[in-house]
Amino acid sequence: MSQLQQQMKAARLVEYNTPYTVEQIKVPEIGDNDILFRVGAAGYCHTDYQVWEGVYQTKTPSTPSHEPVGTIVAMGPAVKGWRIGDRIGALLFRPARANVSMAGIKDDGAMAEFMIADAANTVKLPDSVSFEQGAPLMCAGTTVWGGIKAANLAPKVPVGVIGIGGLGSLAIQFLKALGHPTVAIDHRPEPLDLAVEVPLKADLVIDSTSETAVEDITRWADNEGLAAVIVCTDDVPVNDGA
Repeated sequence: MSQLQQQMKAARLVEYNTPYTVEQIKVPEIGDNDILFRVGAAGYCHTDYQVWEGVYQTKTPSTPSHEPVGTIVAMGPAVKGWRIGDRIGALLFRPARANVSMAGIKDDGAMAEFMIADAANTVKLPDSVSFEQGAPLMCAGTTVWGGIKAANLAPKVPVGVIGIGGLGSLAIQFLKALGHPTVAIDHRPEPLDLAVEVPLKADLVIDSTSETAVEDITRWADNEGLAAVIVCTDDVPVNDGA
């Protein structure tokens, strides 16, 4: 740590509903099981916007973002299996116990030059994945992946995705990579366009306001319906009807 800089730049939320400010703050201290990494990219989640609004009554000043990736620069003495220079992603919680803290809400987040991560919640970022590609996977990606795994899908069964935003666009690509025929469902023009602009495109795009939406999906699924629906919106009627 003595060879590392002691101060860093960070985006700080000083007052709710006001612009972030860039400030000089201390580089976080490393605990026994901690990894200190130089942030390569940090995603901005809808939760960060809610923090900015004051929904969670987060302490201020605070640093946003819980979607961080970067390069290890230092480690605590108990950390095993990692090396200085490894490219990593850090998942939501630190430390890894019972929701004690969450980056960007209860702990300072990743919109800074450096960040602390718990070694147990750190994942290897392949060289083939850029920092910009990897950052959203640390929250949006893990969220929809958890839903897909929980669905316990049989191979190649048709699946629907409702709500084609940040989460939904990733859900489409995960499902396609796993070999599932996929239908994207939304009512907004931009998300419907996004469903066929991502690298792994939806097989069918449905405007949920269409009078024939259910009929079109049923016909596409060989009149057997969908094996599962991954809901990527907090809209209550959508969740009730899924």
